[in-house]
Amino acid sequence: MATARLALSQPHQGDVDQACPTAAGSFDLMTGQPLPGRLRSVLGDYYRGLSTIAPHSPVAREWRERYRTEWSRT
Repeated sequence: MATARLALSQPHQGDVDQACPTAAGSFDLMTGQPLPGRLRSVLGDYYRGLSTIAPHSPVAREWRERYRTEWSRT
């Protein structure tokens, strides 16, 4: 949860390139486990914020693809 919250703050500080790997760390930490509801909510907020702040960033686009894959898996 702390990793996801950190990632949520980073794009608002202008650090999209670091925020995406941070947010991906949430998926890595939960490998093999379903994402808890609160974590899903924070990652959803991150997804929406990232889509607004950096809609055309290649790293953001890659993260959004992973998000959709992880979301459908759990």
